[in-house]
Amino acid sequence: MPVSYSSRILGQIVNTQRMDVETPPEFIADTIQLLKKSFSPHRKVFRLQDIESVTGKLGHIASTAPWLCLLLPDLYAEIAWCLESHRDHLYMTNKQFRTLLKLHQDLTAPHNYRTFAVAKMARAVHLLRHQHFISKQLTKLMTLITLILKDNSILRFCPIAHLVSRDPSAIAYSDSSLNAAGGFSTDLNFWWHLQWPEHIQARAAKASMGDTISINALEYSAIIINYIASSAALLDAPTKNDPYLTALFFTDNVASEAWICKGAKKSPTGKALGFLQATLMIHNPVEIHADRISTTNNVIANQISQFPNHSNPLPHFSTLSQQFPQLRHCRRFHPSAELVSTILDALSLAKSPNPREPNLQQLAWPGKNTFLPSAAALTSATCASTYPPQQPKITSLCAMPSHSYKGKPSPASRFVPTWLRTTSMPPATSSPTEDSPHHAPPKPISLRSLPAPSGTTRTFPNIVT
Repeated sequence: MPVSYSSRILGQIVNTQRMDVETPPEFIADTIQLLKKSFSPHRKVFRLQDIESVTGKLGHIASTAPWLCLLLPDLYAEIAWCLESHRDHLYMTNKQFRTLLKLHQDLTAPHNYRTFAVAKMARAVHLLRHQHFISKQLTKLMTLITLILKDNSILRFCPIAHLVSRDPSAIAYSDSSLNAAGGFSTDLNFWWHLQWPEHIQARAAKASMGDTISINALEYSAIIINYIASSAALLDAPTKNDPYLTALFFTDNVASEAWICKGAKKSPTGKALGFLQATLMIHNPVEIHADRISTTNNVIANQISQFPNHSNPLPHFSTLSQQFPQLRHCRRFHPSAELVSTILDALSLAKSPNPREPNLQQLAWPGKNTFLPSAAALTSATCASTYPPQQPKITSLCAMPSHSYKGKPSPASRFVPTWLRTTSMPPATSSPTEDSPHHAPPKPISLRSLPAPSGTTRTFPNIVT
């Protein structure tokens, strides 16, 4: 009798032929029916048991659809508020509940008595059948989740490789100050710098006053931009040796590290950025992981984020690349205007995008890469005073120093577009234009249009911070 490649384990369908884990379709159908029954648009009230059942089922689905966990913090907050309301009601109206609470707080009471009191109180709090009003925000969220679960175009399975601990496909670093944000990756040879608008800087500087933007939200935004840049670079050069892509992002902010994995529970801007992250993850095959790095070890990203305001970052990055040679092959990544606008709306207005829109501009046009910073510095008049005069003049990107690796081209050369490898740079007194037939504009990178897989082995240079 042949052994099936598909089996159900702990409520999940494990497919060893596709090497993925999927939530059973009937379980999703039951969740949709429960959402329609308890939180349909015409309903005005709900009970604690209803929202606990829905949240538990959605958490089970989120184990194979990681983007869904970023939509659940509001449900957890609603459950916590209901539990606190039930506890206060029982304390004010139930004498037996007050007696059990005193027994639990009595440190001299036997241990089994205290645990019995805790169990009785918890059961009374959870089984209290009080009704709570459904807010407009909760109705909107439940309707959105229902529509997402009913949309068959949204994948609800996860590769097994994304559920186990393994080495990431690439590593990136990011940091943000009150004035700007920046990040880089020597694995994928990119760097980026984004200056915050003046109204964002003004609200971020007033940390002790109301209506402010916390540094946690700015750091979270930097990780999201790093995620887009890494996804664009990984999907632009796929490889058969690593079909299940993962990216590890280091940050020196504890809150943003937690938000990138579980979502924000209290911050309105953090919740809005979590919706944006969910929107970007739904149709993105690159898995996201985050870890913390100390500020003293995050020197490069810190210096990129602290470039002077209202200045061209290229000469500053050229100086930085002389101090850190591993940055010499990095190209600048420009986030798309749509992506930056969505991030700024989330920061300033706490406006959440709709994750059901797979054709958002920031997905179809996440950004673009430009030529190498050293070549760009030669064509910029502003760099003439900062760039060393004894530096040899580079007239072609092909003439850039490229170290071989086991007889093959360097990993950095694969990330340089063909039109940049085969054409020469203009003289130092001129700059490339779109009208010139020899200097085409940078090619935009799309997360949905994947090139044919390459058979070459892709290696990454080591990061030295």
